[in-house]
Amino acid sequence: MRLLMTVDDKNCSERRGIQSVERGLKIIQALQKSGGPMSLKNLAAASGLPTSNCHRYCVSFVKMGYLQQDARSGLYDLGYRLLEAGLAVMRRTDTISIASETLENLVEKTGQTGLLSIWGERGPTIIRWIAGSAAVRTSLTTGSILPLSTSATGQVFLSYLAPRETKLFLATEGKVFTDCNELCEKIRKAGVAQVSGMHIPGLSAAAAPILDAFGVATSVLTLIAAKKAVTASNVNMLIQYTQHASLKLGWHDKKVSKQVSRNREQVSTHCMGVDGEERNLQGTSITRESEAEKFKEPICNRGKNSLQGGR
Repeated sequence: MRLLMTVDDKNCSERRGIQSVERGLKIIQALQKSGGPMSLKNLAAASGLPTSNCHRYCVSFVKMGYLQQDARSGLYDLGYRLLEAGLAVMRRTDTISIASETLENLVEKTGQTGLLSIWGERGPTIIRWIAGSAAVRTSLTTGSILPLSTSATGQVFLSYLAPRETKLFLATEGKVFTDCNELCEKIRKAGVAQVSGMHIPGLSAAAAPILDAFGVATSVLTLIAAKKAVTASNVNMLIQYTQHASLKLGWHDKKVSKQVSRNREQVSTHCMGVDGEERNLQGTSITRESEAEKFKEPICNRGKNSLQGGR
């Protein structure tokens, strides 16, 4: 299995690098986290560098276009070269591949069947299916369209899509968006949706979004289980894995970034109620305005008589 590596991964931290480069990049990281321009004094303090050293780095970064300095105030901010670099990374990032590999790792870790879905022309669409250690029989398969209000996957899309995008789909289910306001608020607060037997009797599911740099849900990962609900530990793992994948796509939330960093080894480099019960879930509030339209064929195919999956 091909693994995606990031600069924060443990293996990378063990490699020898050029310390002067690493120190300089702390200046850019400090500006990235600041939310606005900074003075030389504050920038030096935030990056942990002596003011004189910080100044020399800033002079070089300004010359190269990675930082800019206001001629009047003297404040430093991020430069146009970083914008160019960020756009280049976005162009080269295969969001579906990242989501697919995240799903593989999640299924391997939890042992539960997992689904990868995107928002398509007809609504939530399953594009990849990975069977877990326990078989789950259902009529659903790759290409199946899931309902918005009664499937965990659909509820996640409903929670992170603009109402104008879901209005027509909800109407076919005899609902309007205001019917689901309370449910969507709970899902956004928890960062995950859970259902039990609502779409298919005997099956339970938990679903969470993968977001890009703009907070757009490019896809949704779902874990399913037969008879019993998806365990709390696996739900929390689902949240951790999807947040970790979101960070790879450039999404950033300070609170979540700290939590994901603490859980990085665990993650590995590798309309109705929610079952009528309150659950204590760890998550974050995330907004979503549109969808990914890219389709990627699944790796594995299964016979119609032994389909494994859920919502």
